Amino acid sequence: MEPELSKCCFCPFSSVSKIDVRKHQIRIHQDHPEFRIACTICGQKFLKYGEFKLHMKTHGIAAGSTKRPGEEELTRPIKETRLSLCEEPSSSQVPSSTEVTGENIGEETTLLGLGPNVLCDSKTESTTDLIDIEEDVQFYLGGVPKVKDKSLEVQLQERAAAFLSHVKETCVTTQKTIDEVVKNSNELIMMYNSLLEAQVLSKQDEDGFIKAKAAQEVFEFYRNQTIFEGLRTKYHQDKYRAMKMTPAEPQLVVTKYQTTVTPRRGLIHEVPAEFGYTAPFLVQLEALLNLDDVLYCVRNPVKHTPGQYTTPLDGSVYQNHLLAYNETQENLLCFAGYMDDVSPGETLSVKSSDLQIRSFSWVLLNIHPWLRSSLRCINIMALVLKKYAKSNGPFLQDFINGLKKLSSKEGVTFKIKGKFITFHGVLLFWVGDTPASANVAGFKESPSFALFPCRQCLVSHDILHEHPFEVPDLLRNAKLHEQHLALVVPTLGNDEQVEQEIHLEGRSNPSVSTGVNSRCALLDLGYYDVTRSFPQDIMHVMAEGGVLDVTTRMILLHAIDKKLTLKEVNSMIENFEYGDSKKDKPGPIKPKHLENSLRQNASQLLLLVHTIPFIVQGKCERPQLKNFIRLLTILNLCMARSVSDHEIGMLRNQIQMFLTEFKSTYGVTHMTPKFHFLVHLPTQVALFGPLTQHWAMRFEGYHAILKRLYKILHTSKNLSYSLIDRLILRSLQEMESSPPGTFLYSGHKGTGVKPKTKLKNLPHLLSCVISRPEFTEDSEVVPARSVNFHGVTYSVGSTIFEKTSDLPSILKVQEIYIHETPILLCHQYETVSFDVELNAYVIKGSSDAALKAVTPKKLQPMFPILKIQFQGRLLAVLRENTPSSFSALLEWEEEDSLSDAD
Repeated sequence: MEPELSKCCFCPFSSVSKIDVRKHQIRIHQDHPEFRIACTICGQKFLKYGEFKLHMKTHGIAAGSTKRPGEEELTRPIKETRLSLCEEPSSSQVPSSTEVTGENIGEETTLLGLGPNVLCDSKTESTTDLIDIEEDVQFYLGGVPKVKDKSLEVQLQERAAAFLSHVKETCVTTQKTIDEVVKNSNELIMMYNSLLEAQVLSKQDEDGFIKAKAAQEVFEFYRNQTIFEGLRTKYHQDKYRAMKMTPAEPQLVVTKYQTTVTPRRGLIHEVPAEFGYTAPFLVQLEALLNLDDVLYCVRNPVKHTPGQYTTPLDGSVYQNHLLAYNETQENLLCFAGYMDDVSPGETLSVKSSDLQIRSFSWVLLNIHPWLRSSLRCINIMALVLKKYAKSNGPFLQDFINGLKKLSSKEGVTFKIKGKFITFHGVLLFWVGDTPASANVAGFKESPSFALFPCRQCLVSHDILHEHPFEVPDLLRNAKLHEQHLALVVPTLGNDEQVEQEIHLEGRSNPSVSTGVNSRCALLDLGYYDVTRSFPQDIMHVMAEGGVLDVTTRMILLHAIDKKLTLKEVNSMIENFEYGDSKKDKPGPIKPKHLENSLRQNASQLLLLVHTIPFIVQGKCERPQLKNFIRLLTILNLCMARSVSDHEIGMLRNQIQMFLTEFKSTYGVTHMTPKFHFLVHLPTQVALFGPLTQHWAMRFEGYHAILKRLYKILHTSKNLSYSLIDRLILRSLQEMESSPPGTFLYSGHKGTGVKPKTKLKNLPHLLSCVISRPEFTEDSEVVPARSVNFHGVTYSVGSTIFEKTSDLPSILKVQEIYIHETPILLCHQYETVSFDVELNAYVIKGSSDAALKAVTPKKLQPMFPILKIQFQGRLLAVLRENTPSSFSALLEWEEEDSLSDAD
C-alpha cells in the first residue's frame, strides 16, 4: 500500500511525512495572512511564533526536548530533546525550570480557529530554534482538526467555549448577552435538528428503511448551508428585513444644505449640512395595532366613571374629542408626544460636545395604564443631533401629517388582522421636562428670561409668590396666544426658532414680555392648544431640583441649626429600614448639598422625603414640620393612581395652604417658578387624568436604550441614522417575534419558584380561596419567593397596603403562589391610628391573626410600603392618602388653630 501523502494547506507541496509538511509551512508560509498556531497542551493561540516559544516554557517544556509532560515522574524536572526545524533530532537537552503536576496528564486541548492554519511572526526563525513540530504545534485549515483520543462531543464543547469567549471579549459584551446567545442558539440548533430529522425520515422506502446513501445525500445537501442561510451579511439581513418585515426605513430630513466642489473635475454639489431622521409614524402605528394585546386595549378601554380619573381617557380633553367626533372609544386613538436632549455617553465631556441627540418619541394612550409602563410602548419619532435642531418643525412634520389624516373626517384605514378598519386619532398632550416642553411649545426654555415664566398663565416673575392659587382671569388661551405670536414672530426673522436669551431688562422686546419665543409646529393640527396641552411634569416640578428638594433642604437646615447635626442625619438615612425599596436608598448628604441641591435622583428623593419626619422628630419647630407634612400630603395626591373630583379640590386647597405657609414660615420673598407650577396641577388632573399618567419617568427610562446602543455602535459618523435605524429594527423585531398577546406583558416573573402543586395539597391556602369561582381543589399553583406583577415586586416578608373606605389594611406577605394572577397569603396587622407628625399608621401584630389571601389589582396595585420600629411603636409609612389620613390631618390643623387662638 502506498503511503498517504500529507499536503500543504497553502501550496501544492506534499510529503509522506507530516513533520516535513509542518516544517515547510513554518519556513515558507509564516507570513501568510491566514497562518495560525495553537498549543495542543492548553489550547491557547498565538499570532507570533516567538510568543509561542515563550509560552511553551510555562508548561515546563524547554525548546529542544522530545518528551511530553507526564512521561516521567510527576515532580521531577523535565529534560527533553526537540526536533530542529531544519535538522535531524538533536541529543542536546535543556533543563526546565518548571515541575509538572498531574493536572497536565491527558488534558491536551486544541483551540479551533476560523483560518486555515497558523499565524506566526513575520521574521524567519533561525535553524537553531527548536520546537516539537508533531506534538506542540497544531495546524488546521478551516474545520475541526483531528485530535487523537478526543471524541467529537469533547471537541464540540471546547469549540463552543471558545466561541462564547470570543464573542464576549471581542464584542465587549455582557454576560446577559452571552446568556441570550446560548439560549437562542440552542433553539436554532433544535429547529435545525428537527429539519434534518424530517428530511432524513422522508427518505424511507416502502418498508420503512432508510438507505445510508439516501441519508448521506441529505447531509451532503445541508453541509454547505448554515443556520443563518440568507442572513450571513448585513446586505442579506437588510434584504430579508425589507421582504419579510414591516417596511419602516428612516427618512432623511434636511434643514440646511452646503455647496461643495468635486476635486479635479470641478463639479458643484449640494450636500446636507444639517439633517436628522424620522421614523414613519403611520407604518409603526399599523404594526402596533396588529398586535393582539394592543388591539384588545383599544377595543376594550377602561370603563369611564364620571367624577373619577384613572386614565388619560377620563380627562375632559379626550371626552370632548369623543363628542366632537361622535365616535366610540373603540375607534378614537389618542397619543402623547415627548422630546428631550440625550447625552449618549456617560462622561461630562459628552454633554458639552457635538454628540448630544434630540430625541422625539410617542406613545399610544389607549393602552391600559398597567401595561403602558413597559418601554416597548414607546415608539421613536425622530432623532437629530442637537446642534442641528434649531427648528423642531421639520422633524415633527411626519408625525403631524399622520395626525392630520387621523383627525380628518375620513380617518385612516389600516389593514388589521386581514380586515380593513378605519380609525380616528388625536394628540392629547406633550410631556417633557420644563425646558424641553417649552422648546417644543414655542415658549422660552428658561423661565428666568421671560417676564411671564409660566406657559399656562400670565403671572409675572415679580409676583409669583403673591399667587398661591390659579387665577382664571390670568390663564393663557389659544386666542391670546395667537395675538402674542403676531407680535413675536415678525421680530425674530427667518430663523424663528433660535432663542435669543434676553434678560428682563429688555422687557420692550415682545418675546421677553410675553414669554413666547416661536410658533409651535403642533398648531398646524388645528385643534391643539399649546397653552394647556403641555402639562407640567411632576417628576421635575416636585423631585429633580424642584419643590421636594428645596423644602427638604430648608427643613434640614432649620433642624441642624437647632438640635441636629448632619452626621446624625446621614446616620439615620444609612440605618433606616427601607425594606423592598432599598434599591432606591438615598445617598449621604454633604454640607454643600444643603446649599444648592441634594444630588438625589427622583426615586431616591421620593423615598428620602418620607424619612424626614422621623429624622427631624422632636428637633424642629411645629410650623416647619406642619408645612412639610402638608407637602407630603400633596405628593401622595400627585402620585395617586386614581383621583376623584373631591380629591382634586383637596389638592387645590392643600397647595394653596402649603405655598402660603412656606412663604411665612421661612420668610421667603421670592419663589422659583417650579413652586408656582404647583397651582396648575389640579387642573391638569381634570384635563388629562392622574399626574403619573403624563409624567416623563418612563420616557427618560427609554434614554438608557439610546445610551446602550451608542456604546455598542460607538460611532459618530452618522450617529442619528445609526441609532434610529437600530431602534426601528429593534421595535419591529419585538413585534414580529413576540408570541400572540405577549408584546406588552409576557407574564408574571417569579423567583425562588418551586414545582407546581394542587390546592388540595395546601389546605391552609385552599380554605382562603375555595369560595372564589376560579379555584377548585384540583387547581394548580406555583409557590414562589417573590413575584413581579406589572412592574410591582412582592416578596415574602413584604408589607403591603390595601386601600379601604376607612382605615387601610396593612398586610405582611407570608407566602406567594402564582396562578393566573399572584396570590399573596398574608397576616393582617391591626391598624390602631394615624400619626400625622410621622405621616405613618401605628400598627400592631397579632400572633393569632387569620391568614388572608389577596390578589393584586391592575388599576389599584397594593404597593409595598415602609414598616419600621420607631420609639417603641410599629409604624407603616403612608405613601398614598386615605380618608382616615385626611381626617387626621384636618383634626391636627384644628388643634393648631385653637392653640393659636388661645
